[in-house]
Amino acid sequence: MTTRLSLLLLISVVFTRPASADNLFINDAEAPTPASVTAPTAWREAPLQLPSWPRDNDLIAIPDRAANARFDYFIDSHSLHTSADNVVRYTVIATARDGARNISYEGLRCTPRGQYKLYAYGTQQHFEPIDPANLINPTTSADTWQSLDDDSDSYRRILWQWYFCDNKQFIPRTRTEQLRLLRNGRSAPSMDDHGFLTE
Repeated sequence: MTTRLSLLLLISVVFTRPASADNLFINDAEAPTPASVTAPTAWREAPLQLPSWPRDNDLIAIPDRAANARFDYFIDSHSLHTSADNVVRYTVIATARDGARNISYEGLRCTPRGQYKLYAYGTQQHFEPIDPANLINPTTSADTWQSLDDDSDSYRRILWQWYFCDNKQFIPRTRTEQLRLLRNGRSAPSMDDHGFLTE
């Protein structure tokens, strides 16, 4: 009787022991994340203030204008700057053949395909913001930015591809380099064109 009871207890122990007890290997713990690795933060546009009204002495013509273009385009060098959010901001002046001017304040992002945004239009010697609240508290996403894919033949694409952006790293050039290229012409196309997505 005692032998039979011992046998039943042994069978019970075998069939009720946890499955992990059958594992002869020690499972490795998940590799710890190094303290130096941090989760990427979402891009956020910085607040901004509208620039002063452009002066003729500060204007630089945007090169590479198409021969049949209806406007000549100029950048206000005084307004050109790159903020901490890596947005290149500038005032652009479009001059028609009859001398009429359209003035706007814009931003350009050096993303692989390029994006732009209009902040304000110039009228009667001052800028009128398109969305005043967005200047102080911009949206946290890039949803309000327009793709240069839809603006492929414009001066914005020229600025993005040849003058404002480093086309190998997709970051803004320094202001000094941007102004130098605008004043003196772009660097060799064989070097600068490498790295941009054409489709």
